[in-house]
Parts: sequence; structure tokens; C-alpha cells
Amino acid sequence: MTETPRRASAVIIGAGIVGNSLVHHLALLGWRDLVLVDKGPMPNPGGSTGHASNFIFPIEYSKMMFELTEDSTAQYKELGVFTQSGGIEVARTPERMIELKRRCSQAKAWGIPAELVTPGEVNKLVPYLDESVILGGAHFPTVGVVDSLRAGTLMRESAQKAGALTVLPGTEVYGIAVDGGRVRSVSTSAGEIETDNVVICCGVWSPRIARMAGARLALTPTVHQMISVGPIALFADTPGEISYPIVRDVDTNMYERQHGGDMEVGSYAHRPIIVPPDEIPSIEESVLSPTEMPFTSDDFDPQLEQALELMPELLGDEKAGIRYAINGLISMTPDGHPLLGEMPEAAGLWSAAASWIKEGPGCGRAAAELSAIAELGAQAHAELRAVIDGLAPVIDRIDGELHQHAKGRPAGQGPDHTARCRPVHRIDDARRDRRHHPVRQRPQAGVLGRADPDGPRLGSDRPARAHLQAGLGLAAVGAESGGADRQAVPGVRPRLLQHRETAREEDRHHRDRPQAADPRLAPAVRPASRRPGHAAAAVRREGRQAPGELVLAA
Repeated sequence: MTETPRRASAVIIGAGIVGNSLVHHLALLGWRDLVLVDKGPMPNPGGSTGHASNFIFPIEYSKMMFELTEDSTAQYKELGVFTQSGGIEVARTPERMIELKRRCSQAKAWGIPAELVTPGEVNKLVPYLDESVILGGAHFPTVGVVDSLRAGTLMRESAQKAGALTVLPGTEVYGIAVDGGRVRSVSTSAGEIETDNVVICCGVWSPRIARMAGARLALTPTVHQMISVGPIALFADTPGEISYPIVRDVDTNMYERQHGGDMEVGSYAHRPIIVPPDEIPSIEESVLSPTEMPFTSDDFDPQLEQALELMPELLGDEKAGIRYAINGLISMTPDGHPLLGEMPEAAGLWSAAASWIKEGPGCGRAAAELSAIAELGAQAHAELRAVIDGLAPVIDRIDGELHQHAKGRPAGQGPDHTARCRPVHRIDDARRDRRHHPVRQRPQAGVLGRADPDGPRLGSDRPARAHLQAGLGLAAVGAESGGADRQAVPGVRPRLLQHRETAREEDRHHRDRPQAADPRLAPAVRPASRRPGHAAAAVRREGRQAPGELVLAA
């Protein structure tokens, strides 16, 4: 008997296709000390994986589900448990044919081989199908079936061989301890296991297990009816499990597939039959398994008639009979997608539930990668916290030195933040010797570039106010006032007003002057404008100085 570990890096609850795939991929990512728990025996603990039809159609309406199915198919092929058979979706109505045309277009856009086929072409691929019942179909050559139990066994054993996994079959989960908003341990019939991570991937039991940690899952166990009819004489000499394409009768929500010497018929068209998680029978109470519940023939009879209509000779053979019939439990969610990721109710509580066979390994890989990313993020946060804690004494010492330096400075010698509003004002700080190199190359420029150490800081190309004042013939402002550079310049405003009035007089003079009759005799002066100062500008263009015009010194 396997000894129960006292501590685990993660406890995975459920040894179906998703749980086995999850431990396999976690081991590949370097996780160790994993524990896989299931209350049923291995290799078939009694969940939905054990009674699944195991076929995979690659086409999906959701791109995400298509990618999960594509990844799962690749993993099944690597494990050697995939058998390609091809598949056909048939249409009984014109509307369905339009839909199948769209399906084929979508499949081709995603790289899936697909083609529309006529009733005669369908009959060539599936000779036991009555072509008069259908209008056509869509053929998907890459459809196939898998051995999901074998795949799960290979994945689980791979993690065990890597020394990363302990498997506890026949072990029931009693509770999940949560403290401080985080998972702390799992209580089982084999003892308590301390852990920071719990992954719920136990299919139809997932809501029940989630409630142990105070969480909820939007998952409903629902019945899917299925029968197996045989023996079929046509299949007697065919090799392997399947030799003919799988048929989806989508107008009746049914499928038919060869399973060895039998024909398996499944239906989703019956009334909704919901079984709450707490009402699923135990292993001891079950005739077959907890998810293989007693068959209710009254619910299936209408669908059986439709199946007989599509395949009358095969299913109507008097030598064939129903050899196996169940109300199989499957996991359903509101949008039909799996529930993957960390749950909000508690850190370290993960869900990998409501996955079917066709996307199971892909969901296992996705959940493993999500868990690994979260674990790496937690480790990185812890390492960063350790670095910050290690730097704390250094930061405190530097902060103390800066504080002492600030206290030791004389009053009035702190940073002058108001200098930013006065660009010409010299800033006395640690940047005293910093100057822009292009400015140093032209110290004699007409516009003062401040190449000298006593000029404005940071290589300013702004003209010096003193030179502007000298050019205007005015005294330097603030030279004797201790730097009061906002003092008004004496005499500037009166001279500007005089210049404006002179320009107006010129305008009136040119406006009142009589104009010559012959335009060729007009004076060589541009017509006057009503804008002040325009006449003076016109005179300047003629090369003359306007009366009262202010001329800047060279």
C-alpha cells in the first residue's frame, strides 16, 4: 500500500483524462511531490472518462475549443492511442445544408480538411446509410477515435517514472482547509496532506468538492443516453475498433459509430435529465459505475426510431439487439466550455473541470501551464521581497545621510524651485559645470550662447537680456538692484506709443492724398492699409525710414 505523503506541492483530485494529463504536464514542467487522489480504482475509477464514446471531431464553433482539441489530438497521436476513421455530418433539411457549407468554410480557414458531399457520396463512405433520408453532408477526413483510459494510464505512469507523483487510488476526499484566503491542506480517507495548491478535476463531482473550500463551480451533471447494438454482421470481418466513418445526424442531435462488432448510438435530443452532485450514487451502490446510471428507455425511444430511419438494414437486423444501454453522466456548463484556472474564493484553489475527451489533454496542459505561471509569479514576488528586505538597511543609511546633509545646509541655500519660472536666472546647484557642447563651439555668436562659466546653466541658447538692452540703447535692468530682473524699463512705453501715433498719421496722410487718373502715374507707394503700422512697414520696404520709427542698434 502506498504511503500517504504529509506534504505535497499540489494535490490533484480526480484521475480521469484531465487529472492524468495534468500530473503528466506538471511533471514535465519540473513539479515534484505531486499527489493524485481518486476514490475509484485504477485505471478506470468510474468517472465520465470510463464510458465516453471517445471520438474527436476537429471542427468547433469556438477557436479556443478548436485549439484545445487540436492540441489534445496531437497528444493522443504521440501516445499511440489515436485511430483515424473520418467523420460525416449529414443534413436532413436545406437549412442544415447551409450550415454545413459554413462549417466547411470555417474548417478550411482553420486548416482542417473538409468538403461538402452529395447523398450518393455519403453512401459510398457509409454503405449502410439510407441516402434518401438526407440531402447531403460534410466530410471531415481527420476525425478519429482514441483510447482515453490507455492515454490516461500512460500519462500517469510517465509522472510516476519521473519520481514526481504519488497516486492514491481508493481514497476519498473529506475536506479542503482554507486559512487566510489560501488553501492549506486536504483531508482524505488516507490522512491529511498539507499543500498550497489543490486542483479540482473530478468531473461531475467537482461542484461538491469545490464547496468543501467554500467555492462554487457553474457545472451541472447531465445525462447523455447511449446504447450499443450488436452483433452487426457487416462489422464481423473489419479490423480494429473502427473501419467506417463516424456519422453525426445533427438535425436529430444523434451520432452513430462503429465500436468493434457493435454499432453505438448516442443521443442529446432527450429531455434534460439532471442529477445533482450529492445524489450521484457511490461506487458500492452502483451496478456499473457511479456515472453509468440505469437506462430510461422511454426517453430514448423517439431517437431510436430516427436512428432506424437513417440506418434501417443495420439497426433493424433481427439478429442484433441492444447489448449495453446507460444514462451516462457528463459535465455541462452554461457555455459548453471547460472551467480552467484559479478560483477566486481561495488562492491556490484551481479548477480543471467540465472537459470532454476531445479536449482533455489540451486542458490538462493548459491548467499545468497556468499553475506553473502562477507558481513562478509567487516565487518571483518572494525573491523580489527578499531583495527589497536585504536593501532596506542600505536605503535607511542613504536616507539618513541625505537627511543630515539637508539639515547641515545654511538657511536660504536649498534648491530654488521658483527659478524654473525665471529662465535667465542662474541656478546654483550641483549642475554648475554642465553645458551643452554645441554652445561651447560658438562663444562669439551674435546671440549670446553662455559659453562662459558665469552664464546661464544647462547650455541655454536664450539671448542674454543685457545684450538686448544694450542693442536698444537702454541701461541694463537690475544691474544695481541686486538682480530684480522684473523691474520696468524706463522710457520704453512712451516711445512705443509715439511710434504707434506716427504710424497712424502716415496712414491718414496716404488715405487723404488724391489718386492719379492713370494708374501708370500713381506714386511708387503701396496703397494704405487701415492696420496700424502698415504704412511704416511699406516705407521700410521702399528703403526709407518712417518718421518716428525706432531703429535697433546693430
